[in-house]
Amino acid sequence: MESPIVSIDVSNGNSHYMCFIKNNKRFGKVKKIDHDIEGFKRLLEDIQKLEAETNEKVCAVFEATGVYTKPLERFLSKNSIKTYIINPLESARKRKEEIHNKKTDKLDPISISKVYYDKEEMMELKRRMKHITGSGKRIDCMKIS
Repeated sequence: MESPIVSIDVSNGNSHYMCFIKNNKRFGKVKKIDHDIEGFKRLLEDIQKLEAETNEKVCAVFEATGVYTKPLERFLSKNSIKTYIINPLESARKRKEEIHNKKTDKLDPISISKVYYDKEEMMELKRRMKHITGSGKRIDCMKIS
């Protein structure tokens, strides 16, 4: 499943975000907003542009960062935008897999998007396997020489 997302790196009072049409297909550049009316308005405009481009609803993906995410969560909920919250340890692990594994606010939305799309890919694979096997029962594979 390659649905459009807005990947958000949430900090205290501001966020960096990037829109993705699908995995590895960016829609615009990384942008920074403050957690205020003006900043959230800009975020909503970009989400609406992405929805118009893809004809699909956009999911907002961000790390669980405690109280820092509360204003963003309220805004997204008020605007009926689906959210997907990931564990910060998962994005840190993904960042370490990359060649340039430094943590920067501008690169973090990319790492967060990779965690989301990798999970979506795994879930789709599990759905397909369940369909192939019938009831999701385990199938043992044998090596044929």
